[in-house]
Amino acid sequence: MDQLLAILIPAMTAIIAAGLTYLTTRHNTHRQEQADVMSGYAQLCDDLRSMIDLNNAEITRLRQEIVALRAQVEAERETWRREREALQARITELETINARLEKQLAALQARANQKEQHGG
Repeated sequence: MDQLLAILIPAMTAIIAAGLTYLTTRHNTHRQEQADVMSGYAQLCDDLRSMIDLNNAEITRLRQEIVALRAQVEAERETWRREREALQARITELETINARLEKQLAALQARANQKEQHGG
């Protein structure tokens, strides 16, 4: 019996130690898996924050581009308005000249008609 106990006690101790090691390893593995999950969530949150920051920077850049384009359009609109005014002034000037030339032409034609009627 002593021999049996001498064999059984170390064997039981080894089995108990192996069981405890298994349970501890399993517990540590589970804890590590939880830590990995939390780390993964933290990384995902960091990645999403980075994407949001990049998008916000792009939104700011695009808004600045819109402001610049509006300023450019306003400048072009002002240039167009001045050119249009200049063209309108030139049209008015040419219409005035045409009216004067038509009066001169009418006067010359009237004189020519009078000279033809009086015999030249």
